[in-house]
Amino acid sequence: MMSTYSTEYIETKFGKVEFLPVMDLVAGSFFQAEFKITIGVFGIDDGGHIKIAWPVSNSFGIPQLDNPQGQGYIKVTCNSDARFKTEFDHNGYMRPFFPAITLKVFDGYLAPGDKISIFIGYTGEGGKGWESQTYVENGIEFLVLLDPFGTNVYENLPSSPKINILAGKAAKLFAVAKPEVVIGEMLWTLLRVDDRYGNAVVNFEGKLQVSGDDGAFSQEVEFTKEDKGSVRINSITFSTAGKKFVKVTDPKTGIETLSNPILVSDIKQDLTLYWGDLHGQTGETVGSGTIEEYLEFGKKYAALDFISHAANDFQITIPIWENTQRRIKEFHQPDQYITFLGYEWSGSPPAGGDHNVYFLNDDQQIHRSSHALIPDKSDLDTDRYPVSELYNQFKGQSDVMIIPHIGGRRASLDVFDESLTPFIEIASVHGHFEWFAEEALDMGLITGFIASSDTHSGRPGNGFAVSKLEAVKSGLTGVYANELTRESLWDAFKKRHVYGTSGPRIILRFIINGAIMGDHITAEDGLDISVEVHGTENIETIDVYRNKEIIHSYQPLHEKGEVNWIKIQWRGARVKARRRNLSWDGSVLIEDATIISVQPFGFDLPW
Repeated sequence: MMSTYSTEYIETKFGKVEFLPVMDLVAGSFFQAEFKITIGVFGIDDGGHIKIAWPVSNSFGIPQLDNPQGQGYIKVTCNSDARFKTEFDHNGYMRPFFPAITLKVFDGYLAPGDKISIFIGYTGEGGKGWESQTYVENGIEFLVLLDPFGTNVYENLPSSPKINILAGKAAKLFAVAKPEVVIGEMLWTLLRVDDRYGNAVVNFEGKLQVSGDDGAFSQEVEFTKEDKGSVRINSITFSTAGKKFVKVTDPKTGIETLSNPILVSDIKQDLTLYWGDLHGQTGETVGSGTIEEYLEFGKKYAALDFISHAANDFQITIPIWENTQRRIKEFHQPDQYITFLGYEWSGSPPAGGDHNVYFLNDDQQIHRSSHALIPDKSDLDTDRYPVSELYNQFKGQSDVMIIPHIGGRRASLDVFDESLTPFIEIASVHGHFEWFAEEALDMGLITGFIASSDTHSGRPGNGFAVSKLEAVKSGLTGVYANELTRESLWDAFKKRHVYGTSGPRIILRFIINGAIMGDHITAEDGLDISVEVHGTENIETIDVYRNKEIIHSYQPLHEKGEVNWIKIQWRGARVKARRRNLSWDGSVLIEDATIISVQPFGFDLPW
């Protein structure tokens, strides 16, 4: 938020703000926020405004004005006799600072030197406070904006506060391992210590016990402060074939976890399974943190094999695009961590909706949907709108992919080029969109399906639900490729050798007449279908579809007689654009039986 005025001028003429408390906050803790504003020389006229706004990508509690004993109660005090109309609006200011509290001055005015305090989470009348954000972030900015003359033109005070969110105490363990190895091959395993929300506890010190779930090995791993809550080990081998897990235990607390399934084979497979996240953005646009922190998280804390950064194009200035290209090159490590340059073409739904653009090579020209939030219009001629113009721009290029997805905006499949779009994204923190896959099937499109995070919280590959806009855990993309290089992964992308999950690293092998998932084949004498699934937990159901028709369903737990429960769930989509969240209400009537226990599932949000 750049101003044409100097800092001294703004603080003299408009005012200053002091923020309490001056301290770092623990994720998910409750606190009382006080914004103490001293009015400048201009004062604030009858009809003028004061506004406090913060980033839309957040998981702070929702402020309210009705219940002084409730969470997030807003209270205003002032030494003036002026009266205020106060309101909270989820869309009260401009992107990315959407949530805002607005005070309109009426029946009086504020004079130079007057002092006003705006409390969020006021505790003086028995309130619990305001719940802080549940994920770690440095430098969350709260804009304090003044409109002295009632013109609806606001000036941001330079003294507007920034706060930091830190992880809480160790409460969970996280383990990720290479999904496929041969007997005797060294297995890499990433171990992470998390707080209750899934944030890495970067100051954790202690020892964890790492063992095979079958008792094949056991060793101790020490964490120091320098490890920052995450350790990657390369000291495990298996001497027998089969499905294995790595078990991790904290001896002090008894907390334990299992890794993803690991398939140990006698011989190396022709293709290797790799995991990645192609979609997310950071504080340079409408997310949290920096692109450097984002890429580092994917490597150190999520153990991704490949990654991309795809931000809303109408906020990507020339310096942001140059920095994105620079960081993508810096983090790229063949055979270890593969990065792809990308961005999100963010046109409105009538023009095609959200489509991510990915490049095989570095140093590429961005073709935006618009310059809506970019002051510098010097490269306006590079925009491509509607989406048909974007497809025309890259038509015939083998080093570009255009991937439709459902995020804020809904993508249209009316413009589709199979050579540019080998797959579509059908799951992310925004939801699971099976209906989008069904649309593609109804249209007869030859395409694969993936899942990503589309995280705005800076945690690619490991995003958890934080708000009604990011209401479910993030997804992952699995790809079968020859080796961990850009070129090999790109070839696998183009061949649609991909699948998506809602986050767990489920191993899936799907073969028809010797061809693997994504291959386009012709069969005359029937189909030989082989499906192999290895879940991170017990598998409830495996369904095989022909287009939208289930042609085979396998329920291993039912066949084993291990089911003594009834599963009840609501699903569906009333709205396919924005504001698609639904409130489900229902009841269960039981006759001549007793409910012994109830276990909720699918409630990803922390509140």
